[in-house]
Amino acid sequence: MIVTITQSGGYAGGEQRLPLVDTGALDPERAVEVERHVADLSAAVAAEGEGPVGADMPTYTVEAIDEEGVRTWRVIDDDDLDRPPVRALRRLLEAAQAGP
Repeated sequence: MIVTITQSGGYAGGEQRLPLVDTGALDPERAVEVERHVADLSAAVAAEGEGPVGADMPTYTVEAIDEEGVRTWRVIDDDDLDRPPVRALRRLLEAAQAGP
């Protein structure tokens, strides 16, 4: 699975693409962790939606490419960890930034 995450919006505006994550290049335990967080994010966004609207809130576009094809989710991070999509997004970001 290849995962790309792009951050846009927020106070400064602009767009930043975070480093690509290829789970095929990770150790198996880390790969499973990233893939699990992608599945959690997918379920959370499907259940709750992307979140509130606000130009000053960071927006993350997560794209996953695997045998299922290309899937894309958008999450607006309002810093509310009680919202499942934000919690799932934060876990995915932490797992992706941990590296191999």
